[in-house]
Amino acid sequence: MTSSSPQPPASARAAIRLTWAGAGLSVTGILMVLLQKDAIRHQAEARGVYDVDGLVNLVLIVGVVFGLVGTGLWVWMAIMNGKGRPWARIVATVFGGLYIAAQLITYIAAGVGVGYGANVDGEPVNAALQITLGVCTLAVATLIIVLMWQSSSSAWYEAKERARQVAPPASQPQPLQMQG
Repeated sequence: MTSSSPQPPASARAAIRLTWAGAGLSVTGILMVLLQKDAIRHQAEARGVYDVDGLVNLVLIVGVVFGLVGTGLWVWMAIMNGKGRPWARIVATVFGGLYIAAQLITYIAAGVGVGYGANVDGEPVNAALQITLGVCTLAVATLIIVLMWQSSSSAWYEAKERARQVAPPASQPQPLQMQG
């Protein structure tokens, strides 16, 4: 960053830090999926699943893949919002809104016995950890959206965009000036 580049206000810096924290929470979610192998196996056996090993492996693979994609999106948004890209703020808001809606639907479903932590024996399997991680991520996503759309953050995104439009791209060679 050059000295003429607009510096992010506290609200934007906090949103960017929280986005990195969201990536960390996503990695934690991947670890939680991997640590639930025995619980997944128990649930599959209790439900009489024919190919328990296949189901356990499928659940773990899908959980890790989705977790890695989610982590990648958090990192991408942290980097792009850190650069003050207005489109990244919009994309992060859409991702955050989708996450918030999905979590709320999941919690509503869990309230009626479906979703997080529901198992055959009626005892929640790692439900407290899942819910805690989900609520923390929900709070982080909500805070990020609020902070990114504060007027000070909006002014910074606009200033960064104006500075980008005025300055030539760094990779573009500058024309030589002929002296007469």
